[in-house]
Amino acid sequence: MREKVLSYLEEYKMVSENDHVIAGVSGGADSVCLFRVLLELREKMGFTLSGVNKVRGLNTTCQFCGFQDCGTCTAQGGRCAYTAMDLGIAIGSAVSTAADRRADNRVLFSAGRAAMNLKLLGEEVCQAVGIPLSASGKSPFFDR
Repeated sequence: MREKVLSYLEEYKMVSENDHVIAGVSGGADSVCLFRVLLELREKMGFTLSGVNKVRGLNTTCQFCGFQDCGTCTAQGGRCAYTAMDLGIAIGSAVSTAADRRADNRVLFSAGRAAMNLKLLGEEVCQAVGIPLSASGKSPFFDR
């Protein structure tokens, strides 16, 4: 596993010497494994590493969702407004990176909804989008 991660980081130039990598660690096996591998690679590659754990909202009483606190939001079946903002930021970064590499793309909310309905992303996922990519000479996403 360590060598695969190292090879991928080097091939795609994802980490440079003196970079600071921040890894989200949910506590699941995949994120813990990746964090442990990054811990092993940080000295060899010369980067620093921090781990963060998901916290709902800005803090437990931010009330951005309209509820008094995160516990009430969860109990009432509400959705954390901060999650949507995080997803929006990630979408912007993803489509920008694709465009920088000359890959046509489009944000498809219907694809995310379909993936959620089919439970392809697990039971806990409450927001998703699809971002299809195309490297063809003509964009299939915008021609009507």
